[in-house]
Amino acid sequence: MPLPASTHALQMAGYTARYMREKGYWEDCNPEDILRLADSYAELSAWQKFVWAHYKMNNYYYSLYDVVQPKEGQTAVIVESEKKMTRYRYQDGNWNYMQDETPFN
Repeated sequence: MPLPASTHALQMAGYTARYMREKGYWEDCNPEDILRLADSYAELSAWQKFVWAHYKMNNYYYSLYDVVQPKEGQTAVIVESEKKMTRYRYQDGNWNYMQDETPFN
């Protein structure tokens, strides 16, 4: 059953739809298509964060090596999989582990 097409859900799905089109996975993918595929808002959110890591948006990355010229106090969430994300903070020239950010079980 598709998720309801609220403004927020469509915005979240829009990032994933854009990714699918730009990567050539689904030529005419749109946010409504993504809402039909998602089983829950938690899954939709995890997909959005995966896409954010791809575009290096909102401090989400696939690796700490993807962070170019980190700034003191900057945080980065490393997306390792749909179910495993880890937050780090840059202090005194080093990345320090803060916490796991598992979006859902």
